[in-house]
Amino acid sequence: MFERMSESDSDPHAAAAAVDAITLATREENAAGARRLDAIGDLWALRAPDDDIEKRYWAIDGYAGLVVEVAAALGVSRKRAQAQVDRAVMLRTRLPKVAAIYAKG
Repeated sequence: MFERMSESDSDPHAAAAAVDAITLATREENAAGARRLDAIGDLWALRAPDDDIEKRYWAIDGYAGLVVEVAAALGVSRKRAQAQVDRAVMLRTRLPKVAAIYAKG
């Protein structure tokens, strides 16, 4: 029913080109993800709650507001957005060298 392709039937150059295309697409995807997390980190830096005494009485704190804003921008749930914000903050504050490598794809 199915014919098996022998090694002699395949084009090694075409296979290598396909693998290269996969690798390039993955690097581009990783770089895009790094840019997204960097932008979320930028927004976090703008909205990061300070030690402002007035903010203690807010119905929603700055972090929760940021998560909702990111969720709306990404079109995802709050839980998923919170994970993205947490990753962005971690890369920015604790793992800047990892963030730099991630940005290269």
